[in-house]
Amino acid sequence: MHLAATADSPAPTITALTHLAAMINGIDYPREGLTLERMGLAGKTPGEIRAHIGAPAAELAGAPATRS
Repeated sequence: MHLAATADSPAPTITALTHLAAMINGIDYPREGLTLERMGLAGKTPGEIRAHIGAPAAELAGAPATRS
């Protein structure tokens, strides 16, 4: 997934599911679906992407987020 890779956030499960769905549906989702360009995120840094999607402040600072 281009978004996950660009944001330095591995997403192996959703990547596998997207590839599986692409094979089942005959649609090239990485090419035909939402792209960084279509979302206005092309050329953004990982920090800018995390800020854009509303990542918690601790994650933005590079610290692990705590869950309550």
